[in-house]
Amino acid sequence: MTRAALRGGVALLSLAVLLGGRPAKADPYLRWYTVETPHFRVHYHSGLDETAQRTASLAEAIRERLTTALGKAPGEVTHIRIKDFSDSANGDAAAVPYNAIRLLATAPEELSSLGDYDDWMTTLVTHEQTHVFHIDTYSGAAAILNALLGKTYAPNQEQPHWILEGLAVSMESRFTSGGRLRSPLYDMYLRADVLEHRAVPLDVMSHNVRRWPQGDVWYLYGGRFIGWILDTYGPDTFAAVAADYGSNVIPWGLNRSIRRATGRTYPELYEGWLKSLEETYAAQAASVRARGLRVGSRLTHGGRVAASPRFAPACARRGAREEILYYRDDGHIPSGFYRLPLASRTEAGEGDLEIVARAEGSALSASFDSGCGIVFDAVAPSERLQSFYDLHRQPPGTRSAMGGRGSRERWTTGMRARSPDVSPDGRQIAFVTNHPRAASARSGGWFRARAPSKRSRRGSHPTAGASPTARGPVGATATSASSTSAREPSSR
Repeated sequence: MTRAALRGGVALLSLAVLLGGRPAKADPYLRWYTVETPHFRVHYHSGLDETAQRTASLAEAIRERLTTALGKAPGEVTHIRIKDFSDSANGDAAAVPYNAIRLLATAPEELSSLGDYDDWMTTLVTHEQTHVFHIDTYSGAAAILNALLGKTYAPNQEQPHWILEGLAVSMESRFTSGGRLRSPLYDMYLRADVLEHRAVPLDVMSHNVRRWPQGDVWYLYGGRFIGWILDTYGPDTFAAVAADYGSNVIPWGLNRSIRRATGRTYPELYEGWLKSLEETYAAQAASVRARGLRVGSRLTHGGRVAASPRFAPACARRGAREEILYYRDDGHIPSGFYRLPLASRTEAGEGDLEIVARAEGSALSASFDSGCGIVFDAVAPSERLQSFYDLHRQPPGTRSAMGGRGSRERWTTGMRARSPDVSPDGRQIAFVTNHPRAASARSGGWFRARAPSKRSRRGSHPTAGASPTARGPVGATATSASSTSAREPSSR
């Protein structure tokens, strides 16, 4: 190779590195460990020992249960990685190039679409392991190709999301006493669509969905639809479908595989399922109307999320009219806490809507303190750049429309604090905290903290006066943290 060619190669390599973006971030202070079982390798970082040991035991038990419903179990070890870098509850799975499950340790909040569970880690591992079972089912030409080149081709992965996620939602509900098929929140979403003649068509559901509830449509419609197929045609129906589809040389013959198992195509089955929903929900609606309806007045029309409304005290209003402060995330304007003037108790002036504090998270909440400031929760980076909920304050008469800049005060850092409620005298704040060991029960516990003094509010650092004392869980089954200072826990 010539010197000029070498220089050119180095230049191209440097350009590729620049275009490739930053490497994935990792916390250098964490130590990683592995629990080994006959069929799993559970990788976890310091602070998650108990969660990892329990996950390893659950994974083996869940594997046996899924084998009865989905047929052949994966023939290779599945790697499970658990981390606790976020207050979001989630997970994902893959079977190419090897079987892998990635889990976040925290449990969902109770009003989440994931909130209907008996034991969160059991539900999560069941859901994600279903994906591995499903995608790892292949034979014929796919098996020969993978034997020659390594696992590179899995026909069952080439299907619409509603099939992949719908089967996993069905299994999480079948093998636990919770699951989204039992969720009253999901049932409400689906009932509203059906009664208003707005059911999502099958072709729309088979692509990225823009309408409410966006990606949840795959889980909502897919889970209920596939659950109906299993109830109608037998619990082993999708074991046969997965085996047939996994033998395809060329994927996407979706209707061939389901017709061989049920005698009907997906569009035909979907039409029948929707008709059954129309009958069920029409009977429910008629029963409710017979008892008499009590209908409130609609104040907002933004759609998506409008949560946690509070009447603003007189000292926090811009004028003489009553005002409501609420969290809004409509997908069109920045999410955050908005001030909404009321023309009356049944009519709002949405034209005068004004953002008070930009904030991101799931259904955030706020409370007014004795000085007419707003104490609220929002996702923010911790000292080690992890995404946790923390408490913030917006002083009266100010706004932070661009987020955590300017006048906003941050009261906690890395404390994972949510749902603040200021006492009437303004001297104490009740709030919920989240901890990874609560992931197998309910997320969080109630704590009480002294509100920071005016002097200690200055600056951006957490105040010494905000050190909460444990009051013990109230209305929650999770164990409260042993360390409840407003500083970031050392294990994070």
